[in-house]
Amino acid sequence: MDPAARVPAPVVDPLTVGTAFVKQYYEIMYKRPEHLHRFYHEISKVGRVGEDGVMRDFSTFQGIKKVLETLSYGDFKSAEITSYDIQESLSGSFLLVVTGFFTLNEIHRRKFTQTFFLAPQENGYFVL
Repeated sequence: MDPAARVPAPVVDPLTVGTAFVKQYYEIMYKRPEHLHRFYHEISKVGRVGEDGVMRDFSTFQGIKKVLETLSYGDFKSAEITSYDIQESLSGSFLLVVTGFFTLNEIHRRKFTQTFFLAPQENGYFVL
């Protein structure tokens, strides 16, 4: 048996992953929304509820990039994260749920909940 096969995978602290992801994701959303698509991969899926109340799924890297570009992050001022919970999942992945408020202008706040499935990749995680 190959000795490397017996070495357990490094243990990754879920809280460390969740804290780093939340900080980076919402900072990019605020400061550089044109780069938000970089958290995703070709096999990722994004679900968004339209103005008509219907949930639509978007897939492929270019499809996700296109839908993220159409969202009004230009009016986005900040995200106040009130809580997040991260749980380990299959094969080194994590399920992350984030709740809080988006501030869209000086007086308008909108409550939000976002769920992410973070899958491992060579240098970290991507949103699956």
